[in-house]
Amino acid sequence: MASVEKTGRINMKHGFMKSIIKNQVDRDNYDKEVRATKQQNHPRRYYNYNNRPKRPDAAVYMPPKPTEDDWEEEERQQSSEDDDMPKRLFCFEFEDKDGKIYKQYVMEGVRAEILASRMGYDRKLSQPMIKALEQRLQQEIDKRTKS
Repeated sequence: MASVEKTGRINMKHGFMKSIIKNQVDRDNYDKEVRATKQQNHPRRYYNYNNRPKRPDAAVYMPPKPTEDDWEEEERQQSSEDDDMPKRLFCFEFEDKDGKIYKQYVMEGVRAEILASRMGYDRKLSQPMIKALEQRLQQEIDKRTKS
């Protein structure tokens, strides 16, 4: 039995086994050298998405700055537009029988009878009330236009 145990094992001192062991050691040394040169020559570079080159910004339109002549011309246009608009004479406020308060702006050039008839019709006033409203509006318009 002793002889069976001896034959069942691999003889590590045999020349073939020595060459296999030598090749394994040489391969390990070679791999170590290759890894060392890779790390020295080519350090790993991770791509940083935050530092990537950006596209140039699109050109933004900047309007020319107005000159004093432009301002003067604009003021003249505004003043001519203001001349075309009728001037507000006063704000006529009144309260109906239900206690609701109404405001009506009276402009220059408006006839009191037209304004009174419109206001009376909208508020469902009687004819004598519309006449009284017309007289009151005419008094206020005369007071402000003849002054």
